[in-house]
Amino acid sequence: MRAPRLACDCHIYVFGPFGRYPLDPARKYTPAEALIGDYQRVAATLGSRHGRWPPGARQ
Repeated sequence: MRAPRLACDCHIYVFGPFGRYPLDPARKYTPAEALIGDYQRVAATLGSRHGRWPPGARQ
């Protein structure tokens, strides 16, 4: 499956690395680490070349 030409991924989640960005100890859900490199591999597989970071994202 390939993304349509000029498609923009507007729903990006990056979690971690937890050593640098620890999770809230009171959380109700523990996500798996999902690093920027993981997202980039998915985007490359889909052919997505555009994305948008949500407001307040840590970079």
